[in-house]
Amino acid sequence: MSDAQFVWCQEYISKREAEARFPDKIANVTPMAGTPQAYGRFYFLPENYNMARNDLLVLSYVWYKWKKKKKRLYSKSRNQFFDFAGGDSNLEAILYNIPDMEEVTVEVPCWKLAYCFE
Repeated sequence: MSDAQFVWCQEYISKREAEARFPDKIANVTPMAGTPQAYGRFYFLPENYNMARNDLLVLSYVWYKWKKKKKRLYSKSRNQFFDFAGGDSNLEAILYNIPDMEEVTVEVPCWKLAYCFE
């Protein structure tokens, strides 16, 4: 996925399952109508197999690229970055004992997840 900008997946779940998975969104999920017909011409979709079942909702997951700031250690003599996951007290000890190291903040790529019901 290194060259992708986003990845989109869909899942069909019942209203009852949606309410159980997302209890904080129950006010939004409850009035939604099941069996969305936005993709009705694609007969292979699960919502079109059993037209009598009308409680399916489309849940879309979208992972998209983002950048976040991260603290790293930088060695001037090696011209190399090192990841650091310790606390601030450990960072101070490293910087005190290794004079070649300095703390820098860099932007690193990461993935964020968004989801929505259709």
